[in-house]
Amino acid sequence: MPHSTAEILQSPSFQALLRARRRVRITMTLLLLISYAFFIGGMVLYQDWFASPISAESSIPIGIPATVLVLITMVVLQYIYTTISERYLDVLQETAKKELSL
Repeated sequence: MPHSTAEILQSPSFQALLRARRRVRITMTLLLLISYAFFIGGMVLYQDWFASPISAESSIPIGIPATVLVLITMVVLQYIYTTISERYLDVLQETAKKELSL
C-alpha cells in the first residue's frame, strides 16, 4: 500500500532517522570547522612559529607538517562519518523502510 508523503514524514522511525542524521552532520561539520579555524587562526596569529624550521638542521618549516596533520584529520573525520553512517544511520534507514513497507 503506497504511503503519502505526510504519513512518511510523520513516521516515528523516519523522524528518528532525520534527528540522528542531523545530529551526526552538525557534529561532523563543527569538528571540521574547528579544525580549520585552529589551523588558519594559528597560521595568522603565529606566522613566525609556523615559518620556523622543525629543527636547527632542517629547512622544512613547522607549517608543512601542520598542514599534513590537518589533511590527515580531514581524512579521519571522513572515515568516522562513513563508519557512523554504515553502522548507525543505515540501520535506522532500514528500520524506517521496514516500518513503512517501502
